[in-house]
Amino acid sequence: HAQQLYRHIYLSCNDPCNVQAHYEALYALLVMISIELANEEVVVDLIRLVLAVQDLALNNEDNLPAYNRCALHALCAAYLNLICQLTTVPAFCQHIHEVIEMRKKEGPYLLPEDIFVEKPRWSKSMEHLSADLLFLQSKVSEVLGGSGYNSDRLSTPYVPQLT
Repeated sequence: HAQQLYRHIYLSCNDPCNVQAHYEALYALLVMISIELANEEVVVDLIRLVLAVQDLALNNEDNLPAYNRCALHALCAAYLNLICQLTTVPAFCQHIHEVIEMRKKEGPYLLPEDIFVEKPRWSKSMEHLSADLLFLQSKVSEVLGGSGYNSDRLSTPYVPQLT
């Protein structure tokens, strides 16, 4: 049933009517799954899912509003920041922290502290985000694979499966 749950999480991210409470609930759900089912396979699947959510916001094939796209990027940052602390893989943490630091300087609207507040601030133009502001699947796969995680799965982008 895990794939069904992941699919529902992914698809729910693509709703243009989502508000802050929805993104906070998604974060709580991801955290709960990570802690309750703490094993390598689940962690790898959730990282792949979150990177796919980042791509969803980046590619914006369904024309989500700018706020929703920023919120998805912020959700990804919050979750990956937590996961890097739970996995304690130094190179993984370094990549996550480098992206977060770059976002603080050049794209604070991609972080929870700017978007999940009473009066959120976001960029109207989300086109052409620098790679420095993104969590890179290739880098995540490389650093976690070097620490014993399944790099084949990590390097395979998540695609929601029809059930």
